[in-house]
Amino acid sequence: MESAAPLHTAPLVSIIVPIYNTGSYLNQCLKSIVEQTYSYLDIILVDDGSTDDSVSICKDFASRDNRIRLFSQQNGGASAARNLGLKHTIGEFVMFVDSDDWIENVMVERLIQEMTSSQASLVISNVPGDKKTYEDTITMESYKALGLLLQGAWWGPVGKLFLKKHIGKLRFPKATISEDYVFMAELLSKDGIVFYTPHCYYHRETRDGSLSHLALSKRKFEEYDNVSYVARFIKENHPQFKKLAEARMAETSLKLLFCIYANGDPMAFRDERKKLVKSIRSNIIYYVFNKEILAKMRLLLLMCITSPSARMAHKAYMLKHH
Repeated sequence: MESAAPLHTAPLVSIIVPIYNTGSYLNQCLKSIVEQTYSYLDIILVDDGSTDDSVSICKDFASRDNRIRLFSQQNGGASAARNLGLKHTIGEFVMFVDSDDWIENVMVERLIQEMTSSQASLVISNVPGDKKTYEDTITMESYKALGLLLQGAWWGPVGKLFLKKHIGKLRFPKATISEDYVFMAELLSKDGIVFYTPHCYYHRETRDGSLSHLALSKRKFEEYDNVSYVARFIKENHPQFKKLAEARMAETSLKLLFCIYANGDPMAFRDERKKLVKSIRSNIIYYVFNKEILAKMRLLLLMCITSPSARMAHKAYMLKHH
């Protein structure tokens, strides 16, 4: 492991990069980080048990740049890797970059400028694939940003600059799907100022093995658990957003249930199917009167309170959309 990056009078930014078998993309990613116009960086690479050439690439970059520190762990997922990175940060600010993505060379400099001028605890920039984007800059209190998060904006930790002391002891849950939704919901529940810029400095690379493109598996259903956790968390701590959180839970339940039927063998996910149907049935009284849920989705949810009717709902949905 290389020695820690030296301290400077300008604020130090810790960039955490979780890495798992992304050797084909890693050179581009790390090159985009080390070539930032803002040079006061603490670059933390966390190898999550890679079996390709990722570690050798990291070591090569670290040998040429003393701002880079490399840590390794047994495979535990992106959350565990990010948490290990957070444990070792020495910067005043924190940024996350996925190892198969890359950032424009002015990203850190621009977000530092926005952070300083707005006195925000979090700066958010556009990221490709975000469900909600806005045309103008926005400065808002954290609880308002929380409401937008629940509407589909800014789920992931990438494309953002965090004030480290605002993160505090908050960490990512161990799950691998939608764990960032939990992290962002708990972070935005804290008092603070959020600054949003419509500029996009972050660029994604799509690959078959990335978590967001996984085929249906039991791991995929961690999304329901995390979205359900957030719904309970919002109900207890921010009841004004209860209907928004319920809408996300309804949407996720229906999406995963239809994925099971689309898979062609619902018996392969029998326990998960029962769990989703039971959840929909238990919450249907809230869903049918929730105007944050589209009327056609409320009708589909109403049809999914039993497994036989849920199968019929999926067939009706497929006929209408194909």
